[in-house]
Amino acid sequence: MKGAGRSDAMFFYGKLGYRHRFFPVGETAFSIDFGRYKDIEINNDDAETFGAAFVQNFARWGTEYYLGYRNHDLQRSGSDFKPINAVLTGFRVKF
Repeated sequence: MKGAGRSDAMFFYGKLGYRHRFFPVGETAFSIDFGRYKDIEINNDDAETFGAAFVQNFARWGTEYYLGYRNHDLQRSGSDFKPINAVLTGFRVKF
């Protein structure tokens, strides 16, 4: 429920991806995404997030290597938040 004096919140998010077998070891996947948020926590908040991801499947070993990047940026009146950058990498083994 919207509180008194609060603006209507807005949220938009989209993601695009592509998969292809570039290498004989298995399928490769790429994706990019973007999100925009307005007035979610308090009036006049303006936030954006974007990310990119890469996954290489090694079908023979039931393993995937993944690498991802994400940026978060919040603009709020009277505050000076620094953008957050995050990198995630690792392997997933299925057995």
